[in-house]
Amino acid sequence: MKGLSALKALLLSAIDKVNENGSPWEKFTRPISPDPSVLFTNVRERLDTIAMSAEQELEGFVRDGFYVQLKQTDMGDACIWQGIYTAMTVYRHKVLQTDSSLATMRAAAKALSMYINRDYNIVCRGAMPASLEGDLFHIDATKADKYFRNMHPYFGEMVYREDASLDSFVGLMYGIAVVLRLSKDKESIDCFENLSNFCAEFRDAGCKLTNRDGSMTKYGDCEPKLIQAPVRILAATLPSLLCGCEQWKKIAKDYGFEFERTETHFLWMQAWFNDHLAMLSNLAFVIGTKDGDFGRSSAIKGLQVLVEKHADKGNSFLLLSTLSLGIDVSQGRIEKAIQVLAEFPVGAKPMSADADVPKVSWQGKIQAKQPVPVWTRPPQDVIWQRCPYDVKGAEDVKINRMDFLLGYYLLRSLGR
Repeated sequence: MKGLSALKALLLSAIDKVNENGSPWEKFTRPISPDPSVLFTNVRERLDTIAMSAEQELEGFVRDGFYVQLKQTDMGDACIWQGIYTAMTVYRHKVLQTDSSLATMRAAAKALSMYINRDYNIVCRGAMPASLEGDLFHIDATKADKYFRNMHPYFGEMVYREDASLDSFVGLMYGIAVVLRLSKDKESIDCFENLSNFCAEFRDAGCKLTNRDGSMTKYGDCEPKLIQAPVRILAATLPSLLCGCEQWKKIAKDYGFEFERTETHFLWMQAWFNDHLAMLSNLAFVIGTKDGDFGRSSAIKGLQVLVEKHADKGNSFLLLSTLSLGIDVSQGRIEKAIQVLAEFPVGAKPMSADADVPKVSWQGKIQAKQPVPVWTRPPQDVIWQRCPYDVKGAEDVKINRMDFLLGYYLLRSLGR
């Protein structure tokens, strides 16, 4: 199997080479363009100003550790963002080291642990106390059969939404990896004692995410096999890796070559959220492993490949996360990561936009030639999973800047 896996990785590499030559975008060379609503003095002061505003804003999107990226949500994407929010609280506590930041991290970890339902040992798309209905979430009546309720000794009645996707799974595993390996807090770590129970169910289901009745979820197939997306194979290692089981080692040994190519799109038809899932899966694996472990060097190479792909896209999350793991990222790229953070709006994200920037027609859509300053982008819930070249759009939901805070505290944790 290793030989076929290596051949598959080589083929994906060749497709990436073709794609490199077809990009319509320019190198990211434009100067900084900060939000003009507040006088700009220097980058560090601007970052701190945005952070203060974003922290205040975030309070309206968190209750008892439970986070939503937009209001109101039907919980369809709640799991991935709870995982990433929880990771942010870990990096925030590493920087602030206050009683408040510790309590926030612990609350986020406890909330994240609810996404593994203890009655069925399944990952859920959504998991929130019933008391938050009408505040942070609502029930999508067209998918009422996907919701269920049970009692929890701490939170009381809980509302769950099943049919977890790869997004749900990878976001959850990334958040757990950051807590288990980086938080150094026993109370937060102990929240995930039930991970081994889920791992056993996941293994027995053939590395497939399942619903209460044992059926596979719509987008839950992570079975390691030749005709399978590398990001799903890498995701299949994460439960056993993080709970201390041995299953992940065989997967990494047989398919590790593919960890170098966890995102390859065909003929420039790019779905940006797939890049983000690749980032999360590679980061979780590298965070969870140590030097010499099966697959680790390939997963590191996978992060470096992603960095090369996104070098001119200003993805601060990817660049700073990679650097935080001791993987070299050039100073020029770090400066662009900081520039993008400094270009977030000082206030709320815009609800509509039509960016006045140099543009190009690409696949029937008008896009910017270089990454658009965040304060003029169309509404994007979490920009690290969205196209940085979009110039038009409108939205009618409230979103927040947790994505900024994740990048900001990653930067601060690096002493920059």
